[in-house]
Amino acid sequence: MNGLSLEKGCALLITDRASRFYFSSIDIDEGIMLVGEKKVYFTDARYFHAVKYKLAKMGIIPVLYTGLDCVEKCLKEMQIVSIGVDYTKTTLDFYEKIKMLSSDIFDATVAIKSLRQVKTEKEISLIKKACSITEKAFKVAISHLKEGVTEQEIRQILIKEYKKHGANGEAFDSVVAFSKNSAIPHHSTGKTKLKANSVVLIDTGCLYKGYSSDLTRTLYFGTPTKDFISNYNAVLSAHNKAKHQITDKTRVSDADSFAREELKRFGLDKYFTHSLGHGVGIEIHEAPTLSKLGKGILRENTVFTIEPGVYFNKKYGIRIEDTVYIRNGKVKSLFTLDKNLKIL
Repeated sequence: MNGLSLEKGCALLITDRASRFYFSSIDIDEGIMLVGEKKVYFTDARYFHAVKYKLAKMGIIPVLYTGLDCVEKCLKEMQIVSIGVDYTKTTLDFYEKIKMLSSDIFDATVAIKSLRQVKTEKEISLIKKACSITEKAFKVAISHLKEGVTEQEIRQILIKEYKKHGANGEAFDSVVAFSKNSAIPHHSTGKTKLKANSVVLIDTGCLYKGYSSDLTRTLYFGTPTKDFISNYNAVLSAHNKAKHQITDKTRVSDADSFAREELKRFGLDKYFTHSLGHGVGIEIHEAPTLSKLGKGILRENTVFTIEPGVYFNKKYGIRIEDTVYIRNGKVKSLFTLDKNLKIL
């Protein structure tokens, strides 16, 4: 059951959409899922009749949700006495309500995150497809870079290409940043027009059958300065060092340090203002977090990003990001795009 092992009489009560999708492979706006010796999906009349046969085919028991009384009835029938809850996803209001269902409620946050961190072969294949679509869209988008085009116009090309190739759309709001806007890691794509001799930073990804991709490339439109080229190569060196040193036994905090120490060699570590990366899957940001304060280790079939960056306020930023995974103890990129500086 998705690699889950629970003691007899225990079950997980899942409320958040992403984890419900993980345990059922069916995306439903609203619902509650009980995952134990059996799987039970509670959803209201708006969705129940549309999904009950799909759920049954997946070996999941569909139940029309009429209130917590029907959940309580199911718990008694299944002889569930201990309920695991993801404390980071369950609201305080809902927690207070489910306390009436059981006197034994435990924090299952770590167990669920750990389970979702290690991807199945099917999950990896879906993320690979999302990455493939992202590459195609990215290549089309940068072919439209010319003086006068706006950030938002490039973003719209990405969205159009995603849908053209079968994706559901963006995995997140794509960042297209020209010139000094690239110095803002989470710049809101806007109406800024591309001018000659400008940095172009594109951070984008798509959602394909419930799974995400994440890619960032920094390009130069015009003739780059020696300073920019030097800083770009430093970020690329940090990316490559992290990629080559990370293994299936690396602590996430150490993974971040690999890139940070490399940037320090170039005197740029103080300009690296975010963590090295994050897990990618059903959610664009999920466990693990590759940061100085991160906990845990990277394991076989973990999918995550490597995205070192440096940002010079009101000047420009550089970030190079791939979605990668660990296979046979080593990091493999899910993208084939060249990471050397592309000059347009």
